[in-house]
Amino acid sequence: MHPKYHVLISGVFSAGIYGLTKSAELSSAAFVTGVLTDLDHVSDYLKQHPGSRNVSHFVKTCMDSKIKLVYLVFHSLELLIPLTIMFYYTKSVWILGVNIGLTLHILSDYIFNKATTPFSYFLIFRWIKRFESEKVFGVISNNK
Repeated sequence: MHPKYHVLISGVFSAGIYGLTKSAELSSAAFVTGVLTDLDHVSDYLKQHPGSRNVSHFVKTCMDSKIKLVYLVFHSLELLIPLTIMFYYTKSVWILGVNIGLTLHILSDYIFNKATTPFSYFLIFRWIKRFESEKVFGVISNNK
């Protein structure tokens, strides 16, 4: 999913969260996490294109599913378990916001991206598939 849509979706949901709760901390954490979850794409891209600083090539490579190995450590549903446990014990609105933002981000990707299996958003599944994009997301990755 293009980053601008994550900004849009996170912005709308965060505004709604603020409207309902009046909590700047909760809505800010949800917005920032909803957008910055995509930072894990940078490390995957740089493993395939070491030293590249071409932002438009980075975005196009990710959007065209041309990353051969996809680790995507932040795009992991497993992260929701420790976040939920941490929120349960701390009642931190920041942690709740991160949990909401991550959930929203992964849900948006799941709905709008090309993954052929819901397991693609589990790190353990990607590990079992050796992080190979074609096996994880069912798309052919060209190493260009």
